[in-house]
Amino acid sequence: AELVQANADLQRAAQHREEFMASVSHELRTPLTGILGMAEALQRQTHGQLTPRQLRSVQQIESSGRHLLTLINDLLDLTRINAGHLQLSIEKADVRGVSEASIAMVSALAS
Repeated sequence: AELVQANADLQRAAQHREEFMASVSHELRTPLTGILGMAEALQRQTHGQLTPRQLRSVQQIESSGRHLLTLINDLLDLTRINAGHLQLSIEKADVRGVSEASIAMVSALAS
């Protein structure tokens, strides 16, 4: 009886964790979408001319925002996988592209 109760408690805790992760991920995506939209508008210079340095900074904001959005989407995917709602598939990755983007992001932060 205790084992059955403990198992039921663990299942409820896992369900609450998955619901929490999905909720947090959704709540993070909403403001991030606004940030990315504004960064894109600034890059199009719809609010006035930017200096080259300002433009690079806005591009870095957008790049970092897109990276954060990818992490949030990965978190949502992990939540779906744990809930049994998503299947994994193995795909090739552009390691060079990821490495170059990471170096560019760190370099921009260092300067």
